[in-house]
Amino acid sequence: VDGIFNRVPSFPVRPIFENSDNITGLKKAKNFLYLTDPSRFDSQDGIVDRLSTTNFDALVLDVFDRARNPFTKKNVRRLQLKRIGARRLVLATMNISIADSSHFYWKPGWTTGNPRFISTQAPGSADLHLVNYWDGAWQDILTDKPDSYVYGIAKQGFDGVLLDGVDNYRLYETDDK
Repeated sequence: VDGIFNRVPSFPVRPIFENSDNITGLKKAKNFLYLTDPSRFDSQDGIVDRLSTTNFDALVLDVFDRARNPFTKKNVRRLQLKRIGARRLVLATMNISIADSSHFYWKPGWTTGNPRFISTQAPGSADLHLVNYWDGAWQDILTDKPDSYVYGIAKQGFDGVLLDGVDNYRLYETDDK
């Protein structure tokens, strides 16, 4: 696996453990689709149209489409229905250890060390920056205020959030600890 989740699998044609149940919580989900790279889709409507033809119990998505526009509440609602009409969960990913310069919170002039929580540029990407995720100022951007990332996800209508980047603590470990 190359770590890129950018398409709906063509096989199997139907999800394993496909069912017609309404999914109201993770315990009820028997399958899911993890699609966090929208680059193969020309538009948000294209993503929604394609995913609407599936019967996965849960979808895990980036909150932004290829053009870096957040999913509309209307489109999230459309995604919450399986092809067969039953309800499914739609979860958003939120990376807690990487700041993305294409996201809404990024300010002009931000760079390594400014603000203090930006640690270094992530390898292989000019847009991604590792952050000191324990810094209170970064946590405020993610969760603490009505204009924070997680509140925005809730306003978009997502059913929940999947935290990404939680394993990046390893980047800060040393042999002497």
